[in-house]
Amino acid sequence: MTVADVIQIAILLVMLAGVLLAYVQLTKIARSITLARQGNTVNTVAHCASRYESVISTIPSGDDEIKNKQWWYRYWDLFTEEFNFFRKGLLDPDIFELWLNELATVYNNAPQGNKKLGSRAQSHENYLRSTLPSYKALHDFCRELQRIAQDTSAGTRANMVHALVIEFAPTNSPFEIT
Repeated sequence: MTVADVIQIAILLVMLAGVLLAYVQLTKIARSITLARQGNTVNTVAHCASRYESVISTIPSGDDEIKNKQWWYRYWDLFTEEFNFFRKGLLDPDIFELWLNELATVYNNAPQGNKKLGSRAQSHENYLRSTLPSYKALHDFCRELQRIAQDTSAGTRANMVHALVIEFAPTNSPFEIT
């Protein structure tokens, strides 16, 4: 074996060590990305849950038109934010689907039965028309949600909500959508 052969073997060993080191580093980076994504998901859910609690805990009596409009704006602004988080892949579709199933169940009702506030469906239509008239994806989504909410069968509603979530899920979602 010549000196050149030894040098070639040494070079190959160094290259192999470099490839192994790169593999180990890529594995660590992938794990870090997964953990960061999970942290973002937890933060997104916590943010939405906190905002929801804040909105729901301040349901107005229905006697003051300005307070009613402000409250409905906060309610639907939160929903729009959740929709956007979902569409950007920041909100787990399973969680969004759970929230939508609840919303579809009560969509045609007033909050806490307070008829002075009107139904969620009526207020949502007003919100979309006055606040987001050009947001086609949200209008299409909500039109379908309103249709789903008409169904009285909880099982059928749940299946329809699931199909709606799949239809609007982002193609680059980091979540498994089944």
